[in-house]
Amino acid sequence: MVKSTLIATSRQGLFTAGHQHAYERALGGELAGRMQAVAMSNEWLPLELAELHYRAADAIGLSVDEMHLVGNVVGARIEGALMGSLARLARTGGITPWTPLSRLDQLWFRMYRGGSIAVFETGPKDARIEIVDNDLANIRYWRVALTGLMHGIGKVFAKTMITNLVQRDRAAGTATYTLRWV
Repeated sequence: MVKSTLIATSRQGLFTAGHQHAYERALGGELAGRMQAVAMSNEWLPLELAELHYRAADAIGLSVDEMHLVGNVVGARIEGALMGSLARLARTGGITPWTPLSRLDQLWFRMYRGGSIAVFETGPKDARIEIVDNDLANIRYWRVALTGLMHGIGKVFAKTMITNLVQRDRAAGTATYTLRWV
């Protein structure tokens, strides 16, 4: 299951980037109306509905940069909604990206039911994030846009954030990211 607010912010990111008509065409008329309705709610949605949303976004054929941009929009909304006080504290000093990364599993379970996420320290300012057992990871748009989302959130806590999607050796239902910051 996926929180409807995540789909709503993803739609908003697509629309802000000028892709509303292409997205709605990819969904089809009846489904576009249904997505509009769920975007106005605050509920848990079946994974199948989220898959339809992300597959439609994938069908638009956005570039990697455009997908990152949409992910940044979603990240900014999540930062405001879920991590606002932590982000404000980070701006005044003393908090590194390890603070939110240590709570990423809690954030995950506020957005998704099913699958899991783990963070591994690979260096003092380096991390690897692994997502497993999530069918959304099979959709390129979701994997790439999530890179932008992580980058957007990470920049709140670091001067420079480099976020990469690891494409090699990817098993179904998984996604792996590397993060490095200064």
